[in-house]
Amino acid sequence: MPANVLLRDVMSSVPSLERALDRLRKSSTGAGVDGITPARFREKRTEHLSNISNELRARTFSFQKLKAVPIKKPDGGHRLIAIPTVADRVVQKALLDAVLPHIAHLVNTPGSHAYLSQRGLATAINDVKRHIRSGNRSIIQTDIIKFFDKIKAREAIDRLVDALPDDSLGDVLEQYVGWEVDGLNKLEPDIRKTFPADGKTTGLPQGTALAPVLANMMLGGIDRAAAARGIAVVRYADDIVILAKSPSLALDAFDWYESQLATLGLSVHNPRAGGKKATEVPDISTKGIEYLGCYIKEVDGQIRVRPQEAKIVGISNTITKIFTTRGRQSFPQRVIAASQAAEAWIASYRSLCGMKRVSKRVSDTVAIAIEKSLQQRGILPLGKTLDHQQRAFLGLAVITKRSGPRPTRAFVKLPNRSKPTGSTPNA
Repeated sequence: MPANVLLRDVMSSVPSLERALDRLRKSSTGAGVDGITPARFREKRTEHLSNISNELRARTFSFQKLKAVPIKKPDGGHRLIAIPTVADRVVQKALLDAVLPHIAHLVNTPGSHAYLSQRGLATAINDVKRHIRSGNRSIIQTDIIKFFDKIKAREAIDRLVDALPDDSLGDVLEQYVGWEVDGLNKLEPDIRKTFPADGKTTGLPQGTALAPVLANMMLGGIDRAAAARGIAVVRYADDIVILAKSPSLALDAFDWYESQLATLGLSVHNPRAGGKKATEVPDISTKGIEYLGCYIKEVDGQIRVRPQEAKIVGISNTITKIFTTRGRQSFPQRVIAASQAAEAWIASYRSLCGMKRVSKRVSDTVAIAIEKSLQQRGILPLGKTLDHQQRAFLGLAVITKRSGPRPTRAFVKLPNRSKPTGSTPNA
């Protein structure tokens, strides 16, 4: 970018806004408080983008209120997502494109794996494995308490502005501080109380494009300081694993990390207090850890990674629900839906861990669900199982013996099953 070109000129250009609109995720289909969906926005994209560009250049553009959407957590409680309008999403994407080259060195830090290009769940798991192989077998796993809510938005924006070559985006960035949220009065009281009484965000609103980058930037200093001190830390957003060569060293490293977070006004779950939010593992060979949906443990000198048992039970329940929920879906449609759910789940883990045994277990779950459904329809006799040809026809793994914990716990009072006989070719 030429030295005399302001960041605002780059961000507010129609081509920049067009690229930002094209980069909106396919899953980003919901509307903000104005009721305009991405599909409707794109119908008049030229008009919308031109108006936004003019407002940005005239310094009259302002973000609309955020739309509050509660997301239920698997372990109870709710996480609140703040949804901007499509126009605001486009501006934030363009804003991110304009500032990221100037703060990349603050964001791309050692041990951090979330919201970064070329990094993700797989690189985080591999980083944990790398540290274990280097002798760091004592582990503390924890997470930051109310990560995005507690980050100081004012400090984050000030740091960002200081890192930029000019201050032309200051008035737009300023709107991230105390962003007003709409629709709180429609939420249940126990959910509503998680927001301040004035209905304005105190931290970085989840659901906005810049929030993850600002979060990484704020924690980047701790990441770099840990690396400089030789402390092995793997961080995926607010999920943290600290590894050391002994339990005492792991606790020392944790205490240091906790003190660093305190300087940002953040706190972390302490393993000494017990509970499920923080775990201390003296030796990874005697007890594994659950991290980012995976179970990691050293077995016979080898680091084994597999999906968490809760995740396996979860996909089993999902498949069961497809066949047991009343609806207009035909049996073939249910078979297809179950197979697609299983395949998508397996594919999501393939880059993280070996899936051979788990794939057979999930495939077996699909087969049992199909058998149960056929038995209820009187098509398959009680106690009868799908043979290997039928399983192969349905795209399921062909196995002759179901070993280990049977994935039938999601069903109630299944009929006794006869064991198949004869040899079966491997899948």
